[in-house]
Amino acid sequence: MKKRIISLLLVAVMAVLALASCGYSYEKDSMANYADFDKDAFFAALTDASLKITDGTFGTDEEERQKQVTDAIFAALAKAADTDVKVKEGVIGKYDMLYYCYYATVTDDAGKEQVLFASKMNPSSPTSFQLGLSTLTGLDLEIAKAVADKDIKDHIYSAKAADAGNLNITAEGDVVYVSYTKEYSQLAYNEDGTPTLGDDGNQITETKKVTVSYERVVVGGAEGTLGHKLLGLEVGKTNTFELTNPELDSADKKESYSSVKVELRVANENEIVSVTYKPYTTDKTENNVCGEAVQLKDKDVTYHIFPVYVIDVEDELTGAVVVDKFYSELAAHTDEEDGSKTYKFDAVQNGGYKNGEKTLADLVTELADLRVKLTDAEKALSDAEKTLSDAGDKKTEAQETAVAEAKTKLAEAEANVDAKETEILAATNAEGKTPAEAFVTDMRVYQYDTLLNSYKSTVSQSLAKEIFALAKS
Repeated sequence: MKKRIISLLLVAVMAVLALASCGYSYEKDSMANYADFDKDAFFAALTDASLKITDGTFGTDEEERQKQVTDAIFAALAKAADTDVKVKEGVIGKYDMLYYCYYATVTDDAGKEQVLFASKMNPSSPTSFQLGLSTLTGLDLEIAKAVADKDIKDHIYSAKAADAGNLNITAEGDVVYVSYTKEYSQLAYNEDGTPTLGDDGNQITETKKVTVSYERVVVGGAEGTLGHKLLGLEVGKTNTFELTNPELDSADKKESYSSVKVELRVANENEIVSVTYKPYTTDKTENNVCGEAVQLKDKDVTYHIFPVYVIDVEDELTGAVVVDKFYSELAAHTDEEDGSKTYKFDAVQNGGYKNGEKTLADLVTELADLRVKLTDAEKALSDAEKTLSDAGDKKTEAQETAVAEAKTKLAEAEANVDAKETEILAATNAEGKTPAEAFVTDMRVYQYDTLLNSYKSTVSQSLAKEIFALAKS
């Protein structure tokens, strides 16, 4: 009986999903030709907890949905941001992209401070995330709270580069991060502290090998120290040397260093914040700089944050931002059979806004065309600059002229886009209002509908999968 009911449900659900795609309505049409079932019972079955339907990421709580709409809009603005402009001064904005380096410290079970994640201190490959999103968790959330309203000017972390024509060589007082393998011999001891003896009754000597990654060292200092040995080394080159360690429990007191590489020389090192919290409540280990596992369960871990740069993202959705950054959505439309267009934005379709004799639809179409020309101009300049660069010493006057002309055309294309955006924002309706506020509302509606459609698709697929599974049981 169960299989028969589920089979009927399966038929009904498949019919529902198929008919929904072609505009079927329960309110207007009858399902009598497809299956004989009670509609109320059918819907009760679909919402029954036993079906365990995944409702997708958009959920059903309206407040949470609006947060996701905001997140999606500002995440899109981050993608549209000019990543070539790396901001290195000023207060960090609410939705900015933060690029940073960090290391962490934690006190282990023996009471010793351990350094973790030191390899994250390379400014050429920083970690990043976008501030302001409601979905932030863990370290991202802790950093976002700590850096709010902070000025990054005096905290930009960077590495020293070689002077023009010179090698990148370490100097006295440099702070460097170095990786190496160290081997040494020492007398062996049992776990209880007694000497480990060989067959001849003498204490055994054992060889130890330690691989260190991104240890922070100050170059120079007393002779015979690691810092002194690093003096005058070229960044990125591999070296080998020996040191004497008087504290070693061995006859020769020698430590052999191989694969010694100065990873980077620090130019500026001034952390902007440090955040401390318990990231793990279950077993979790991370390796220290010596490759030894450190248990982090229920431990306070302190993360030291060094900003490298920030990508500026608008902190408010305005009409001007919509026109400039979301022009594709603004121009989105459906072509009708009679040749007309139905625009996704209600302000364009029904707002009654005009600038002179031109409607918003006219202006938006013109903006879309100018945007295409702007993209073409950007590519033309890129191609001209590449041709000039590839020519090297054999570059010609014609190639230099081509670059200059391409820059002029790009500037014209940018000016045309700016002028058209201004023209759009200056349009008015019968009440004398401009469309700026309506654009913001429409943008949120547009994003809401996009997320909702994705949500419905996820629910439908999950529902079909569950019904199929039940039908087979």
